[in-house]
Amino acid sequence: MLLYYTQASKHLADQIKIRKGNFIIKKFSDGEVYVRILDHAKNKKVWVLASTQAPAEHLLELLFLLDALHREKAEISLLIPYFGYARQDRIVEPGECLSAEVVSSFIKKNKIKKIVVVHAHSALLKKFLNFEDCIPYPCYFSLAKKYDVIVAPDYGAFKVAQKLAKFVGKKVAWLEKHRPKQERVVTSKIHGKVRGKKVLIFDDLSVTGGTLLAANHVLKKHGAVHVDVLVTHGLFTPEALQKLKKEKIEVYTTNTLYSSLDSMHVINIAEHLEKIMKEKHV
Repeated sequence: MLLYYTQASKHLADQIKIRKGNFIIKKFSDGEVYVRILDHAKNKKVWVLASTQAPAEHLLELLFLLDALHREKAEISLLIPYFGYARQDRIVEPGECLSAEVVSSFIKKNKIKKIVVVHAHSALLKKFLNFEDCIPYPCYFSLAKKYDVIVAPDYGAFKVAQKLAKFVGKKVAWLEKHRPKQERVVTSKIHGKVRGKKVLIFDDLSVTGGTLLAANHVLKKHGAVHVDVLVTHGLFTPEALQKLKKEKIEVYTTNTLYSSLDSMHVINIAEHLEKIMKEKHV
């Protein structure tokens, strides 16, 4: 088994104890991405580790790497720590591109044996791509045990919050949310008891922190004594983290994405990803 990876996931690959493939990913002087496999990969079982977040070069590196391995007739498995463009999984306004479907169609052209995605944004993505959704619950147990209630910031996150709560023997609650327009959130009703409780909001990702801040407001209004946040993918802008810090909210995330921001508590999931690849290697 060999491991290939793109620059977006190098920080994880460097920690994973699986033999690395011999390959080149670079840019020409005009900015074009170049990929070349230097191994004899024919009939070899390989894992590709790559995320697809912006900038678009991350996605291009993955597509070119998959194509190169496919042409070498390697047996490819793909692990995506963060599936960028998954939020664009439905048409909201006339004339929009269904970006999640477009990205999925490019990925699955390469006859991939298995695809694993870490905490996919929604079940709608499975309309476009056949994959196993892997939520790294074991990495969250020690943190979640410190709280009284695990809260889903909307109904879409309820099942994963409920599962985490069950694992650690805690209560679960969820909030009703609607989004009148992109990147604006309105949270209203709460389902579950949080009065006098220490609460952990659990979600797949956050960028602007709008959902989390709205949830914090409702939870405090209903008597929660303390609120912190856990998201698998920390895409936070610096401004979002400043707002959360101002509300005295501690932010926990994993290192599916590399970040130099020092105002988040980072949970390292490299060992967990290594375990997935070794267990699913056939």
